[in-house]
Amino acid sequence: MERRGRWTTSVFRFAADGTALLLEGGTGTGVWWDLGAGRFGFRVVEPLAGDDGRGAGRVVIAQTAVLTGRAFTGEGVSTVHDAADRVVRRLRVRVEATTLPPAR
Repeated sequence: MERRGRWTTSVFRFAADGTALLLEGGTGTGVWWDLGAGRFGFRVVEPLAGDDGRGAGRVVIAQTAVLTGRAFTGEGVSTVHDAADRVVRRLRVRVEATTLPPAR
């Protein structure tokens, strides 16, 4: 994922039942939906913990993506909320990804 000119590695899992998981580069759960013509959207919520291990807020990742073969590109906004659920920051985020074969 690219945020403010910096690329990071993340691993998402999109299941056939419409669930979405962020497994690396953070952890979170959410949903995805088919938009037709090789397009899909997804929304994942990543809880944030403070130094004391207690909830410090969350990041809501919202993307629209296009699947082409085994790769997809997407763009959207990640919204950072504090522990009181106030919006602290909004970041434009781009995703360039390659799908992995199903686990055996």
